[in-house]
Amino acid sequence: MELLLERIRKEREYTVGRLSLLKRTDNGTMQQVQKTYICDTLESPWRDVGNGDNYRFHDTAVLAGRYPVVINRHPENGQWLPMLVGVPKCRRAFLPEGSAARETRGDILTGYLDKDDRLTDSKFFTRLIKDAVSRTLRQDIPVFITVK
Repeated sequence: MELLLERIRKEREYTVGRLSLLKRTDNGTMQQVQKTYICDTLESPWRDVGNGDNYRFHDTAVLAGRYPVVINRHPENGQWLPMLVGVPKCRRAFLPEGSAARETRGDILTGYLDKDDRLTDSKFFTRLIKDAVSRTLRQDIPVFITVK
């Protein structure tokens, strides 16, 4: 399973993105990738961390890269949630529910973005993504997310 997070707007207080599911198909002559939009995302502010001096724990968006996704217990709320593994300079990055930029704390919130840049339906999308990741991992199929 491949997820893609594309940042579409970088504000001073937060970062807005779009989360999609990538499906690769091989028709015999070439591989094609179909991208299906899942929901919007809200993260901490994006920072050019360079050598790491500008990185702020719990207040910096996840660094661009490709990361394995597992299900793990969130240390603050105790819920079992999708977690990105191996994010540089970051102890953890989960996909919990939430609606406002101040709730991101280095995590990636999911939902539909409204006109006030708040997320709606976050609980639904957190559950949807968690269930899809869990089902995939139970089949011994790895899950990855690419963050751009």
